[in-house]
Amino acid sequence: MDILPSGSIFRELQIIHDTGCFSSESSIEDQWQQVLSKQHQLVALGGVGVGGNMTGKENSES
Repeated sequence: MDILPSGSIFRELQIIHDTGCFSSESSIEDQWQQVLSKQHQLVALGGVGVGGNMTGKENSES
């Protein structure tokens, strides 16, 4: 995978060090990173992103 880890790994390690445990719930930042990753995959595959047609062409039936 060509995505570099975010700085959150250091925050997670600090939480584990301080508390001795870690919640597996993802943060808003982690959720956002996953959304961006999925959008990049869709665009790379030529899929349609959020908001409609990514090619800029209108779909019209004449």
